[in-house]
Amino acid sequence: MMTTVVLPLGEILTRLPAGPAGSYAGPNWDISEEDYALTPHSEPAFFIERLNKMATLAQELKNSAPSKPVAERLNYMWENLTRVELNFKQMTNS
Repeated sequence: MMTTVVLPLGEILTRLPAGPAGSYAGPNWDISEEDYALTPHSEPAFFIERLNKMATLAQELKNSAPSKPVAERLNYMWENLTRVELNFKQMTNS
């Protein structure tokens, strides 16, 4: 997920303008209280829910992307998030 989701997100964010001319946005690496409960032993349903939420947000953002390259990267992220979600679902049904 680092190369198929986080990397494209970073590419998008660091190319967005922020503030005065010449300044660009960057990722916010805050961790929510909900994420503190995440452990390697967390239930697969937790991961499935989070992946679905991220995929839904990527799809929504893609539909309002400011440019075609951004829309393409968001679509790439959406495709990969849905693949990982499907993999988790298949693991839990085995």
